[in-house]
Amino acid sequence: RPGPIAPLLLAITLPYCRFMITVRVERIKAVNSKLAILESVILDSQEPCQVRIRGAHQNALIGAANETTSRWQETNFELVFITSSPVDITVERNRKGIKLLECKEIVKIDDDELIETNGVNPGTIDHKKTQQSTGLNEKTERHILFANWLVEKYGVEYLSRGSGVLDVAGGNGRLSQAFADLGVPTILLDPVPRCSSISTTAIIPKALYGDGSHLTDNNNDTCRLIQNCSIIVGMHPDQATEPIVDMALKLQKEFAILPCCVMPNLFPARRQPSGDPVRSYNSFCLYLLEKADGKHFQVDYLPFIGRNKVIYQQLEQSGVT
Repeated sequence: RPGPIAPLLLAITLPYCRFMITVRVERIKAVNSKLAILESVILDSQEPCQVRIRGAHQNALIGAANETTSRWQETNFELVFITSSPVDITVERNRKGIKLLECKEIVKIDDDELIETNGVNPGTIDHKKTQQSTGLNEKTERHILFANWLVEKYGVEYLSRGSGVLDVAGGNGRLSQAFADLGVPTILLDPVPRCSSISTTAIIPKALYGDGSHLTDNNNDTCRLIQNCSIIVGMHPDQATEPIVDMALKLQKEFAILPCCVMPNLFPARRQPSGDPVRSYNSFCLYLLEKADGKHFQVDYLPFIGRNKVIYQQLEQSGVT
């Protein structure tokens, strides 16, 4: 029978144990030259955690993750490491209740994302090359990169057809302004638009949800603007990410999105093909790609640091020739 000294023995022996853990790293921050913090998800349990990496191990990590700054950087790779704290018992937590794990040794770093799925043609993508910084890291410049990519992919003439590009959840107007600078008209769809001075932009102060039937099944100006758009796009559109895909499929329109926040608590019904819930960024992208169902969904990457994956559909009649 364990005596009163048993808890003391556990406390003494536990630090010398070794536990191997695999996490999906979603954000990283270098606090200083000796400490990096990783906001991650434990793959086995899909539970969020923070991993602290110090000293030489931090240098190895930064080499794999390209570069870090003192601010949070969006990223997406798997990390296998050794810790002295088993995750299935009580461990230290931060003020938000997130488990804090200390990395004692890095076993493996894998930053190759899984993009193969039915109906998807990912093409030949040099992921590590496209993740490198071009100096365009500010949020305003990311919108310029996305607009330029769309013009290169589809052409100004095609994007300007009908009522122009439908910019979903683009409340601050940065993407619409980037299109205006390129001579492309837009429709800004956002429940709380925060711009009013873009001459080539029509503004619809409404939210998109579901497949957009509440906006497209009525015979009014809003319906006509949306139905006549050339393409539906979203730059990190949060809750509207999946509805953009669903509405594009419903209207048989092309679309291009850069997924960002997963928000699993708002969308608990989302499931991967395995039946597991969609909780990580990578599983969310795969979930969206599964909606292709034989259609021609594709993947590309924009040259900025962060969540730069573009999921898009390009129909045969569009594109630059």
